[in-house]
Formats: sequence, structure tokens, C-alpha cells
Amino acid sequence: MSRIPTSLKDLFSGLETLLEVEDISQSSGFLQGIEPCTRLLALSSIIVSSLFASSFVQLSILYAPIPLLVVFSKAPLGGFIKRNLFVPLPAIALGVPAFFMTGGNMLWSAQLGPIFVSATIEGFQRLIIFAARLWVCYGCLSLLTLVSGIDGLLSTLTALKAPPLLVQLFSLTYRYIYLSVHECVRVLFAREARTIRQRRRLNFDSLRSLAGIASLLLLRSYDRGERVYLAMKARGFSLEATVDAPLRIRPRDLLFFLAVTVYSVLVVALVASRI
Repeated sequence: MSRIPTSLKDLFSGLETLLEVEDISQSSGFLQGIEPCTRLLALSSIIVSSLFASSFVQLSILYAPIPLLVVFSKAPLGGFIKRNLFVPLPAIALGVPAFFMTGGNMLWSAQLGPIFVSATIEGFQRLIIFAARLWVCYGCLSLLTLVSGIDGLLSTLTALKAPPLLVQLFSLTYRYIYLSVHECVRVLFAREARTIRQRRRLNFDSLRSLAGIASLLLLRSYDRGERVYLAMKARGFSLEATVDAPLRIRPRDLLFFLAVTVYSVLVVALVASRI
């Protein structure tokens, strides 16, 4: 998103741009030279370590190598930062109630009619840690997707003997989210093209219209999904039709895996002992 959105179409167009995955798996970057399964397991160790991190300092140190790996992998750092800033925001919004529901030292309070609302310092810290943990996890997943591509990432899961049903669910979920946003942009563009008075403003009236758009989008997604499924079956699609890729782990791959794993464990263990 290069400018501030002034309408729903601008908002969803920006979201569509952020969801686009640039396939740089063929570039001669650092991570592209690491064996895919080793790469997946190494970055997964950062995700697992973030689940045990209990402070913002730990999570910040865990996140620090991710932008460096983006640069060394010759991935667009600007696009990576945009995705990490905006895409997790809806999930972070789910953690906002913890700001008001956690007991502790009161930071702010207000009386809204019969309801008394209060926020605590502990609630704010809990929200910050939740947001930082989410950004670490999403940063690792975004980096994996950039250097592997969606199909390459799914092939790696297949090589690691992941259940075929789970692999197909990952594939269909990503494609459904992207196609739903793309279809929503088409609906909003068609609505603006048929409107005589253009009101390119984000307000409550425009947000209220999202309910009608969501119902229309659900019907169009169901129809399109049925057509895609029939086309896939006509081309011989089968859930069990997976190809096993041979593992060729080299010393550099093992060294990378050990370095990332040891780094993640030490961050959680040593930093926790000093806080």
C-alpha cells in the first residue's frame, strides 16, 4: 500500500497486494541454497522458541535474524516489512480484550454508563508480548513462503511425511483467502463503476455495506469453488497423489539448522535467567 486508503476498494486492494507472494525460490540467495526440509525445521525452531518466550526482549532478539535472512536471501525487504506490519493486525486485535481483562496496577479507567472499564499495566504488557510473539511467528512463515513459494512449501511438508489432508488444507486455505480478497476487490470495483455519486470515504456507512458484500462473496466463492473442484477432478486430481522428494542434507544444511536451533534455545534460556 503506497498511500492511505480512502475507500473500501482501496483498503482491500492494498490487502490483496500484501497477500501476494513473490516467488524468489529460484534466486541465488542464502536460504535458497539450504535444503528445504532443513530450512523449514530451522525456522520452525524459532517459532517453537517464541511460544516459550515470556518477555518482549526475548521476542525481539528472536526476531532479529529474520530481516537479516531476508536480505541475504535477496528477498524484497520493503515488501516483507509491509506484510509483517499490516497482515497480523486483525489477529492482534483479538488480543485487545486482554488489555482490559487482566488484573493488576490500574493504568486507565472510565465509566461508560453502567459499565466500568479499566486497563492495567499488566494487561498492556500481555498485549505487547502477544503482538511480538505473533510477529515472530508470522515473520518466519512469511520468510519461508518467500524463499520456497507456496508450492515449494507444500512439497517440503510432503517430503516430511505430513498428512496429505493437512497439506491440502494448507493449500486450499491460502488460495481461498487470496481469491476471496481478490473477488471482494472485483465486487467493490463493480459497485463503484455503477455508482453515479462517488463517495470515496471510509465511514460507518461504507463499513455497514460489508455485510451485503460478505453474503454476496460467500455465494460467489461457493460457486467458484465448485467449478474449481470439478476442473481439478477433470485433470486427475487426487488427495493421495503426492510425490516424495529425496532428502539431500549437506554439512552446511546441518550447520545452519544447529546454529538457528541453538540460538533460539539460548535466547529463551539465557535471557530469561537475566530478566
